[in-house]
Parts: sequence; C-alpha cells; structure tokens
Amino acid sequence: MERTEENDGNGFALTLPPGYFKCNISHEAFYELNRHCPPSKALLDLEYVLNSFAVSNRRGVFVYKDEEGNIFYMKFEPREGRDIFSDYGIAFFVYGIYPAGESITKQ
Repeated sequence: MERTEENDGNGFALTLPPGYFKCNISHEAFYELNRHCPPSKALLDLEYVLNSFAVSNRRGVFVYKDEEGNIFYMKFEPREGRDIFSDYGIAFFVYGIYPAGESITKQ
C-alpha cells in the first residue's frame, strides 16, 4: 500500500494511506437522459453550473454544507450504456459522515 506524506509546516510529517479520509456514500441517485443527450455533455454542463461548489484540487468533485452544518462531497459519473436496456444517464453520489438531508436528496 502506498503512503502519502503531509507536512504541517512545523517540521512534523504525517504519513497516511490513500483513502484515509474517504467517507461512505450517504446518498446516491441515477438521472436518466434522453438518448439524444450524451451523458458526457450533460456532465460538462453540470460542472459549469456547479462551479462555485467545485473542490479546486479534485476535478469533478463538489462540496456542499447543509443547513445543519454537515459537509458533503458530491460526484457525478456519466453512464453511457450501449444497448437499449442499460443505464444511460448520470449517476450521482454523495459522500459524508451523516445521512444526506432533504436539501441534497430532494433538490
């Protein structure tokens, strides 16, 4: 297992394994798209609209603080199934310590 090293600026080095701070999925959804709308194009449009929530050093990852002060990270993945019965749209994943509230799940 590879380890990353972080320096706190005071000469103290902290060695952590990759994924040490990874949160569990607290909510997931799938948004179907019309077959004439490529998921990769829709995802680019979403990234543009959500730019103010973007994590600067993680492409395609967004952060949100809910009304209770809980922090969530969100990620979208295009699904471009090739046959008529497979998923065609965008998968939405929310990562956090707490369950996602209505401000995430209903909007």
